[in-house]
Amino acid sequence: MYALMITPRYTLDDIIELADRERWAAAGSHPGGSGVPAQVYWTTADGRTQVTWIEDTLVRLPWVQLDGPDEAAVAASLVARMEAVPPDEALAAWERATDELGREIALGWATLLAARGPDPRVVAVFRAAMSHSRDLALLATKWCSRAAWPETLALLDEVAASHADADVRGNAVAIGEWMRKRVAAGPRAR
Repeated sequence: MYALMITPRYTLDDIIELADRERWAAAGSHPGGSGVPAQVYWTTADGRTQVTWIEDTLVRLPWVQLDGPDEAAVAASLVARMEAVPPDEALAAWERATDELGREIALGWATLLAARGPDPRVVAVFRAAMSHSRDLALLATKWCSRAAWPETLALLDEVAASHADADVRGNAVAIGEWMRKRVAAGPRAR
Protein backbone atom coordinates (compact mmCIF):
# COMPACT_ATOMS: atom_id res chain seq x y z
CA MET A 1 0.00 0.00 0.00
CA TYR A 2 1.16 3.51 -0.78
CA ALA A 3 -0.25 6.80 0.52
CA LEU A 4 0.15 10.06 -1.33
CA MET A 5 -0.92 13.27 0.43
CA ILE A 6 -2.39 15.79 -1.99
CA THR A 7 -2.29 19.53 -1.36
CA PRO A 8 -5.75 20.83 -0.37
CA ARG A 9 -6.17 22.93 -3.51
CA TYR A 10 -7.16 19.75 -5.38
CA THR A 11 -10.65 18.32 -5.06
CA LEU A 12 -12.66 15.25 -5.88
CA ASP A 13 -13.52 16.85 -9.23
CA ASP A 14 -9.81 16.96 -10.11
CA ILE A 15 -9.27 13.26 -9.41
CA ILE A 16 -12.47 12.37 -11.31
CA GLU A 17 -11.13 14.27 -14.32
CA LEU A 18 -7.80 12.46 -14.01
CA ALA A 19 -9.55 9.09 -13.69
CA ASP A 20 -11.49 9.79 -16.88
CA ARG A 21 -8.31 10.74 -18.77
CA GLU A 22 -6.48 7.66 -17.48
CA ARG A 23 -9.52 5.42 -18.19
CA TRP A 24 -9.68 4.13 -14.66
CA ALA A 25 -12.75 2.03 -13.96
CA ALA A 26 -15.08 3.31 -11.25
CA ALA A 27 -15.13 0.79 -8.40
CA GLY A 28 -17.46 2.39 -5.85
CA SER A 29 -17.52 4.93 -3.07
CA HIS A 30 -18.21 5.38 0.61
CA PRO A 31 -19.95 8.55 1.81
CA GLY A 32 -18.05 8.64 5.09
CA GLY A 33 -19.36 8.95 8.62
CA SER A 34 -18.84 7.23 12.00
CA GLY A 35 -15.11 7.83 11.94
CA VAL A 36 -14.71 6.69 8.33
CA PRO A 37 -13.69 9.39 5.82
CA ALA A 38 -15.43 9.85 2.48
CA GLN A 39 -13.81 7.69 -0.20
CA VAL A 40 -14.07 7.08 -3.95
CA TYR A 41 -12.50 4.01 -5.57
CA TRP A 42 -11.16 3.21 -9.05
CA THR A 43 -9.04 0.51 -10.59
CA THR A 44 -6.44 1.37 -13.20
CA ALA A 45 -7.28 0.59 -16.83
CA ASP A 46 -5.40 -2.71 -16.63
CA GLY A 47 -7.16 -3.62 -13.34
CA ARG A 48 -3.87 -4.14 -11.51
CA THR A 49 -3.94 -1.25 -9.03
CA GLN A 50 -6.71 0.20 -6.88
CA VAL A 51 -6.81 3.98 -6.46
CA THR A 52 -8.74 5.41 -3.51
CA TRP A 53 -9.36 9.16 -3.07
CA ILE A 54 -9.89 9.89 0.63
CA GLU A 55 -11.18 13.14 2.11
CA ASP A 56 -9.99 12.81 5.66
CA THR A 57 -10.85 15.52 8.17
CA LEU A 58 -8.29 14.18 10.65
CA VAL A 59 -5.34 14.98 8.39
CA ARG A 60 -6.94 18.10 6.89
CA LEU A 61 -6.07 17.28 3.30
CA PRO A 62 -7.12 14.76 0.68
CA TRP A 63 -4.93 11.75 0.13
CA VAL A 64 -4.75 8.89 -2.31
CA GLN A 65 -4.20 5.30 -1.27
CA LEU A 66 -2.73 3.01 -3.91
CA ASP A 67 -2.81 -0.78 -3.69
CA GLY A 68 -1.33 -3.01 -6.34
CA PRO A 69 1.80 -3.91 -8.25
CA ASP A 70 1.88 -0.63 -10.18
CA GLU A 71 1.40 1.74 -7.22
CA ALA A 72 4.76 3.48 -7.75
CA ALA A 73 3.98 4.18 -11.41
CA VAL A 74 0.47 5.40 -10.58
CA ALA A 75 1.91 7.61 -7.81
CA ALA A 76 4.38 9.13 -10.29
CA SER A 77 1.52 9.82 -12.71
CA LEU A 78 -0.53 11.47 -9.96
CA VAL A 79 2.38 13.63 -8.82
CA ALA A 80 2.89 14.78 -12.41
CA ARG A 81 -0.70 16.09 -12.48
CA MET A 82 -1.39 17.07 -8.86
CA GLU A 83 0.80 18.68 -6.23
CA ALA A 84 1.61 16.28 -3.42
CA VAL A 85 2.95 17.10 0.04
CA PRO A 86 6.61 15.98 0.02
CA PRO A 87 7.35 13.35 2.70
CA ASP A 88 10.11 15.50 4.25
CA GLU A 89 7.68 18.41 4.59
CA ALA A 90 5.02 16.15 6.09
CA LEU A 91 7.46 14.77 8.66
CA ALA A 92 8.73 18.26 9.52
CA ALA A 93 5.15 19.28 10.37
CA TRP A 94 5.58 17.84 13.89
CA GLU A 95 8.47 20.18 14.65
CA ARG A 96 6.55 23.17 13.26
CA ALA A 97 3.35 22.43 15.19
CA THR A 98 2.59 24.96 17.91
CA ASP A 99 -0.59 23.49 19.42
CA GLU A 100 -2.37 20.17 20.00
CA LEU A 101 -4.36 20.35 16.76
CA GLY A 102 -1.21 20.97 14.73
CA ARG A 103 0.51 18.05 16.47
CA GLU A 104 -2.49 15.78 15.85
CA ILE A 105 -2.46 16.66 12.14
CA ALA A 106 1.31 16.10 11.97
CA LEU A 107 0.89 12.72 13.67
CA GLY A 108 -1.75 11.84 11.08
CA TRP A 109 0.60 12.83 8.25
CA ALA A 110 3.38 10.67 9.69
CA THR A 111 0.91 7.79 10.01
CA LEU A 112 0.01 8.10 6.33
CA LEU A 113 3.70 7.97 5.45
CA ALA A 114 3.98 4.73 7.44
CA ALA A 115 2.21 3.01 4.52
CA ARG A 116 5.42 3.44 2.51
CA GLY A 117 7.38 1.15 4.81
CA PRO A 118 9.75 1.40 7.77
CA ASP A 119 11.07 4.89 8.37
CA PRO A 120 12.88 5.97 11.55
CA ARG A 121 11.50 9.52 11.09
CA VAL A 122 7.94 8.19 11.41
CA VAL A 123 8.90 6.29 14.56
CA ALA A 124 10.44 9.52 15.93
CA VAL A 125 7.11 11.32 15.45
CA PHE A 126 5.25 8.47 17.21
CA ARG A 127 7.79 8.63 20.06
CA ALA A 128 7.38 12.40 20.40
CA ALA A 129 3.58 12.11 20.40
CA MET A 130 3.66 9.39 23.07
CA SER A 131 5.71 11.61 25.34
CA HIS A 132 3.58 14.70 24.75
CA SER A 133 -0.01 14.79 26.00
CA ARG A 134 -2.23 11.91 27.13
CA ASP A 135 -4.58 12.40 24.16
CA LEU A 136 -1.74 12.40 21.64
CA ALA A 137 -0.17 9.38 23.33
CA LEU A 138 -3.44 7.45 23.09
CA LEU A 139 -3.81 8.40 19.44
CA ALA A 140 -0.19 7.50 18.66
CA THR A 141 -0.47 4.06 20.25
CA LYS A 142 -3.57 3.39 18.14
CA TRP A 143 -2.01 4.67 14.92
CA CYS A 144 1.15 2.59 15.45
CA SER A 145 -0.97 -0.25 14.10
CA ARG A 146 -0.39 1.26 10.63
CA ALA A 147 3.37 0.75 11.10
CA ALA A 148 3.91 -2.91 12.04
CA TRP A 149 7.71 -2.69 12.22
CA PRO A 150 10.16 -4.01 14.81
CA GLU A 151 11.06 -0.42 15.78
CA THR A 152 7.42 0.46 16.38
CA LEU A 153 6.86 -2.70 18.41
CA ALA A 154 9.90 -1.82 20.53
CA LEU A 155 8.46 1.66 21.10
CA LEU A 156 5.10 0.19 22.14
CA ASP A 157 6.85 -2.20 24.54
CA GLU A 158 8.73 0.74 26.05
CA VAL A 159 5.51 2.75 26.45
CA ALA A 160 3.68 -0.30 27.87
CA ALA A 161 6.37 -0.69 30.51
CA SER A 162 6.92 2.90 31.55
CA HIS A 163 4.28 5.44 30.49
CA ALA A 164 2.77 7.38 33.38
CA ASP A 165 -0.84 6.91 32.19
CA ALA A 166 -2.49 3.49 32.67
CA ASP A 167 -4.76 3.91 29.61
CA VAL A 168 -1.77 4.69 27.39
CA ARG A 169 0.07 1.64 28.78
CA GLY A 170 -3.01 -0.51 28.14
CA ASN A 171 -3.33 0.74 24.57
CA ALA A 172 0.35 0.04 23.96
CA VAL A 173 -0.03 -3.53 25.23
CA ALA A 174 -3.18 -4.21 23.17
CA ILE A 175 -1.85 -2.68 19.95
CA GLY A 176 1.52 -4.40 20.41
CA GLU A 177 -0.16 -7.81 20.81
CA TRP A 178 -2.32 -7.20 17.74
CA MET A 179 0.73 -6.13 15.70
CA ARG A 180 2.73 -9.19 16.77
CA LYS A 181 -0.07 -11.45 15.52
CA ARG A 182 -0.17 -9.51 12.28
CA VAL A 183 3.60 -9.74 11.81
CA ALA A 184 3.54 -13.48 12.63
CA ALA A 185 0.85 -13.97 9.96
CA GLY A 186 3.28 -12.71 7.33
CA PRO A 187 3.43 -9.90 4.77
CA ARG A 188 0.04 -10.64 3.19
CA ALA A 189 -1.70 -9.90 6.52
CA ARG A 190 -0.21 -6.42 6.73
